[in-house]
Parts: sequence; structure tokens; C-alpha cells
Amino acid sequence: MSRKRITILTVVSLFLIVYVCYGFWIAKDVKSILTVGMQPDSSYEKYMSDQAYNRLNPLRNHMTASSYTYKPEDHSVGPVFLFHFFFVAKSSTKQSFEFHDASPTFGGTEVVKMTTKLKHGRWYATKVYIAA
Repeated sequence: MSRKRITILTVVSLFLIVYVCYGFWIAKDVKSILTVGMQPDSSYEKYMSDQAYNRLNPLRNHMTASSYTYKPEDHSVGPVFLFHFFFVAKSSTKQSFEFHDASPTFGGTEVVKMTTKLKHGRWYATKVYIAA
């Protein structure tokens, strides 16, 4: 192979490796955002906008009217599929949850689509759309 071809393949390979690694970082933060969004009375401001928290939180989106306790074992987040351009990302995932200590018990599985942007070294949710 020519030197030019090796250089091009090396640059493309490095770009793909960085892109995929960056994607894993975004996916980890998306899961953290979903966890914070499900917690009642959390300090969510550094993770997401008011709109995002109002859509994610069961008390704020009127899924329940009573208080509940967040337990990690009652909440699971599936694989995160995303498209990103290094400072902005669109993601889609499925989350399942069930809370027994609220009256009445509530839960379900929903598809969550989220727009995030890089803000102060962490991913910040700006918009959330939930499809049941």
C-alpha cells in the first residue's frame, strides 16, 4: 500500500475510535440523566433543563400524585442509541420502572428520546420526548 493510503486509513480509523468512545461517554451520561430525572426532589439543574425534568419525573408529568421513593432496582435503562456531532447529541433508549411504595403503584416501559449538549464538561439534556 502507498504511504498516502496508509495515512488516510489511519486518520479514518482514529476518527472512528474517538467517535465511538465519545458515544460511550454520552450514553453513560444519558443513563445518569434518566436516573436523576426519575428521582423526586432531586437537584437536577446541572443535568437537565426544566422541560426535560418535567417530562421525565413521574410527579411532574402527573403519572402519580403521591410521593414515592426512588430505588435503583425498580428502574432499568436499555441500550442507548445515539447520533452525535461531538457537542450535540440525539439519543433514544427504553426505560422501565415500577414503584410500589406510592399510592397507587405505578410504572411502565417507555421510549425516551433526548437532545443533549455538552455543557461545562458534562452532557445536559435540553429536550425530552417520551413515547409510551
